[in-house]
Parts: sequence; structure tokens; C-alpha cells
Amino acid sequence: MNQDKITFGFDDEDQENPIGSILRYQREQRKLDLVNVSEELKVKLDYLQAMEQGRFDLLPSGFYRRSFLKAYAEYLKLDVDQMLRALDEQEKAPNKNETKTLAMPKIPIAETPPDETRQKETPVQRLTPPARPPASQTPAGFGFFVFLGLIIGALCLIFLFKGGEGEYHEAAVGLSMVEAESLEVIPEPPDTMELFMQLLEEKIADAPELILRIEAAGRSWIRVTSDGVELYTGFVNENMNAEFKARESLSINLGVNEGIKAFLNGFEMRPLEKGVIYLDRGNFTEFIPTDRANEIVREYE
Repeated sequence: MNQDKITFGFDDEDQENPIGSILRYQREQRKLDLVNVSEELKVKLDYLQAMEQGRFDLLPSGFYRRSFLKAYAEYLKLDVDQMLRALDEQEKAPNKNETKTLAMPKIPIAETPPDETRQKETPVQRLTPPARPPASQTPAGFGFFVFLGLIIGALCLIFLFKGGEGEYHEAAVGLSMVEAESLEVIPEPPDTMELFMQLLEEKIADAPELILRIEAAGRSWIRVTSDGVELYTGFVNENMNAEFKARESLSINLGVNEGIKAFLNGFEMRPLEKGVIYLDRGNFTEFIPTDRANEIVREYE
């Protein structure tokens, strides 16, 4: 439904980051602040920054990744189909950052010289240790001083341990912070309701036509109008199904209701009440319940 889409030749952009360079260039040309864009699109700032850097691996995979790129491209009035095709080509391309195993060069080992060129070893002279003095010649107070030295040494160790405990704790905390900073940041899981609303926009608001399906569980009276043209007026009986199409709007006038289920482009609507219901591309979210949002989003992953 976007008008005046901007088409880029990807060969003219940054070969390492074609999608991100286009997003960043177009936003800067419009003088848009990334924080304000995040608030208007209800998309996390980290995800927008990752897309402009070409780091789509930091975004959730599958439907979520395409939904975020689609929302950002539509906001910048870019050609959404072209951007999504570029994303598909980028994900199919081999990872340029993949680490390759390099073979270590062989280091030549020098040959051992022949026996006749070796220097003859000089025989080692064996030294006889001096004999210990007899016990009668040991100083009388030597044992006392040894015992006293052991006590003083133990006290010094206790003092050093207690005094350095705070520094050790700070060093350990600093080390843990460095280790934490070196870890790769895992993006938070996207909000299910946000993805559910994006899914409705894609499948209903941006769809070529609105498709209303009626399933009758009992005898009911109904009138359906498509883009101002009456398509059907009368009763529907049990197990009777009907499908109506419109380009922009539908109206449902329900009289006798013995059990009617309505589906819009495959999404079950809230139970219909008697009276006239006006449905178009701008207000359809009011008639789609959100209690199965998580389950529906998983189905489209």
C-alpha cells in the first residue's frame, strides 16, 4: 500500500553491508533520529542499530527478522520486496567471518652431527659433602630461635591474608566484569503482541483484498455489503458456509443469530453481535481477539 517507493541498485552500495548502508543513508537523508524511529515503530533500538550495521544475526530468525526489516523499510518508504530479496540473498551467501583453519608451516629440524664432530664431555668430579658437626657442637639456643621464627612467620601470613582480602575481592569483581563484557550480547526475545500486530498488518491491511468467511452453526439472518455493494441478504442454515470479498470495506448486518462464526483473511473474529458491523483496513484489529496471539505467531514462524 506504500506509494512512491524508493528503489536502490544494490551494486552501488557498500558490498559488505548493502542493506544496512541503504537504511542508514535514507534515514540520515531524512534527518531522522534513530531513537525517535524506535519509539514510532515500537521496535527496540538495538534491533534498528543491528539492521543498519548489517548484523541480522543479532535479530530473531525467521518471520521476526523479516517483519522488523519490512517495518523499517516501509517507514523509510523503500521498496520492501527488494529489501526482503536482498536479505534472502545475504542469508544464502557464505559467512565471510567464518574462521579458517590454517596449516602451520613445517619447521626443518637440524640433523644431529655425527659422533666424530661432537665435543667430548668433561667428566664430572664428584664432591663429597662436608660431614655434619656432632650434636654436642650445635648451639644450645638454636631450636628455640627456629620455633620463634615459625610463630612470627605464621602471624605475618595471617595479617597479610586479612589485609589483602578487600583488594582480592575487588580484583575478582573486576575480572568477572571483564569476562561479562567479552560475552556476546544475546538479543531479548521480541514482544509477542508486537509481532502479532505486525502479522495482522501484513496478512490483512497489506493484502490485495479482504476475505470474509461465514460459518453457520444454526439458522441465522445476515446481510453482507462489499465496498458499498450488497452481496447477500437472507438466511444461512446450519453447516452452511459462505465467502465474501472486498477491496477496502465490508459491512455485516446480523439479525437472528443462532451461531455464526466469522473469519477475516483466515483470522477468527470476535463473536458477532446483532446489528451492523462496519469493517475496513483501518479498524479490523478491533474485531480480532488476541488471546491466541502467541500460538498464531508460532504458526507463521
